[in-house]
Amino acid sequence: MNKSIKIIFSAILIAVISIGFLYVKILAQESTTTTDIQTQYKNIKDEIERLKKQLNSLQNQEKTLGNQIAQFNSQIEVTTLQILEMRQEVAELEIDIDLLQSQIDGLEITLEKISSVLVARTVETYQRGEINPLKLLVVSNGFDEFLTQYAYISYMQDYDKKVLLQIQSNQNNISDKKKELVDKKTLVEKKKKQLESLKSTLDGQKKAKETLLTVTRNDETRYKKLLEAAQSKEEALSQLIFRDGKVSYKMAIYGLTKSGSVVKGARIGTMGNSGAPRCTTAAHLHMEVIENGILTSDQIAGDLINPYSHLKSRELSFFQDNNSIGSQTFGAGSWDWPLSNPIITQGFGKTIWSSRYLSGFHTGIDIVDYNDRAVKAPESGTLYYAKVACGNAINIAIIDYGGGTLSDFLHLE
Repeated sequence: MNKSIKIIFSAILIAVISIGFLYVKILAQESTTTTDIQTQYKNIKDEIERLKKQLNSLQNQEKTLGNQIAQFNSQIEVTTLQILEMRQEVAELEIDIDLLQSQIDGLEITLEKISSVLVARTVETYQRGEINPLKLLVVSNGFDEFLTQYAYISYMQDYDKKVLLQIQSNQNNISDKKKELVDKKTLVEKKKKQLESLKSTLDGQKKAKETLLTVTRNDETRYKKLLEAAQSKEEALSQLIFRDGKVSYKMAIYGLTKSGSVVKGARIGTMGNSGAPRCTTAAHLHMEVIENGILTSDQIAGDLINPYSHLKSRELSFFQDNNSIGSQTFGAGSWDWPLSNPIITQGFGKTIWSSRYLSGFHTGIDIVDYNDRAVKAPESGTLYYAKVACGNAINIAIIDYGGGTLSDFLHLE
């Protein structure tokens, strides 16, 4: 009997020591590595905030070539720091994954040891057979031995119950830790994809800066001419008011004529360069979509929305900051794209080039098709043609889809 007690308590002692050592090691590793990474992470975030404030200050200053280059430099530095920040997040998640794996291993070791103790106890109980107090009293050598053996049996029965509860608890903990481990690994993969996207953004920003320097040849006079062309186009085309999360829009037009009903897919014009040289620099199609729209003989007005919300989802090539070519899915609606093989040269809203405009906002999307210049109706509606005064007049097509939804297409031949 005494030998069995010693074996059981030895097994319990070994299990407790092993678990304690493992968790002390884990906690020591966590306190060292996590603290270091969190400190670096905070420093990077503070630096990003400083640079963003500097960038906002630059964007509010007079637009000069030096100012534009300074903005590029700040954007490049912010993106570089965001890459470092993302790398820190990935590193911290990978440490969490290692810690979780260690905890799972520790729990499984503990579960194995506790299970071994329970098995040993079960075997011993089986070999001893059922013992009731009366039978135990008969076989004992005196009342003292009976009390000792009875107390031992009662203690071990309680202990067996605790072991069973501990096994159940460990099984639940292992299950929870494994789920958390899977979630962390999924998040790491997501962060790594975001990291690759930031790297592409950084490459685009660097190339955009190089492009600006190449186009202007670091010449302030040449830059001012480019800036004046962009601002003249916006001044002639539209007035924007930013309010309540909406962009209220007005564009002066003249020579409005009604063509009549048009069906989806019908040709409505040809991609061109009307408005050059003051209000465009190359053949392309500028498409805008307006809700709560009003069309009169002298203006088109309403709330601008991103055309992607109406256009069909497609995998398309796009200019990354008007230089390198990338590929991405665009669109979330039911309309056809107005060009057969569109390449996106500038998106909607705040873009790398929209700082040239007085409002800092691009009112639509710019697309080109190098194989087919035919512009087609994305959806059925009523077709109009008009002009916009901007140096040489810009030719535009307007489609009224009903319900206040309009779209216009600029720079047609």
